[in-house]
Amino acid sequence: MSKKANQKLKLLYLYRIMKEQTDESNGLSIPMIQEELKKYNVMANRQVLYEDFKALTEFGSEIKKYGNGSKTRYYMAEEKFKSAELKLLIDAVQASKFLTKRKTDDLIRKLNRINNSTEDESLLNRQVYVAGRIKNMNNSIYDTIDVLHEAIYSNKMVTFQYFSWNVKKEMELRHDGAYYEVSPWALFWDSDKYYLVAYDFKDRIIKHYRVDKMLNVSLTDKKRKGVTAFEKLDKSTYTQMHFSMFGGEKETVTLECSNDMANVIIDRFGMDIDIKPVSDDKFRVDVEVIMSDKFLSWVISLGEGCKVVGPDEAVKKVKVVGNRINSEYE
Repeated sequence: MSKKANQKLKLLYLYRIMKEQTDESNGLSIPMIQEELKKYNVMANRQVLYEDFKALTEFGSEIKKYGNGSKTRYYMAEEKFKSAELKLLIDAVQASKFLTKRKTDDLIRKLNRINNSTEDESLLNRQVYVAGRIKNMNNSIYDTIDVLHEAIYSNKMVTFQYFSWNVKKEMELRHDGAYYEVSPWALFWDSDKYYLVAYDFKDRIIKHYRVDKMLNVSLTDKKRKGVTAFEKLDKSTYTQMHFSMFGGEKETVTLECSNDMANVIIDRFGMDIDIKPVSDDKFRVDVEVIMSDKFLSWVISLGEGCKVVGPDEAVKKVKVVGNRINSEYE
């Protein structure tokens, strides 16, 4: 590129230099800035740089200074995340089941780039401790969330298909693939899952849907319905009443389930589980769990469709919890 052309890009090069090389503790003097600009074949005198600083500040990237005389230094005053804040955000991303592992890795890299962090490697290494967590298997969830937010913002209804996992680990469309049509009112994130809370005009009630199980979500031209029903909803307790599982010792247990429970088991433990058919209508699966009352109560809540069959100690614990529950209602 010619020197004249580079000169036209002076402000952009200056922005890059100040953004990438300065902060409140590490500023550049005017001569230093001029030397950096020369690397791009750009010339600028002191007065011109002052005018450029004003332009950048008006643009929203405030240029400040510290020191006096020959020790005066200029820097771009952009608020950055503290290390602890970045780690908190990264942990939240890693713990989110509604994100795929690929998207998780992508977001973590972007979070680190926000600060031009020197801790990139140590922050990314935190992934080692969560790599075994179950991550969502629906790669289209980003687009789905975007459409749902747009629908809520523009006061429009949406249509979509809904699926479950079957015993063969295949997607199985509900309602024979028929499209749902609802009025979206809110998105809730609870127990590592994203839920859409929407009004079903056909049944005239508020319902919730797992966002990662929604397919082919589309915006419609119809205005949303159900505003009164949604306004009556107690948002602070809704997720507590409708969603949520696990403290205790980790161990491997064997579950025996009816085939129609495959979706529930895959949802809970992920696609990597080894489903072993034991009859035409039942299967067994070994899962690693935290052996707590909450887990045992969860198994019991599934009724005849799922039971713990091994090891013996785990079976005994289920019986103890079950007897205790029964005694509460005698």
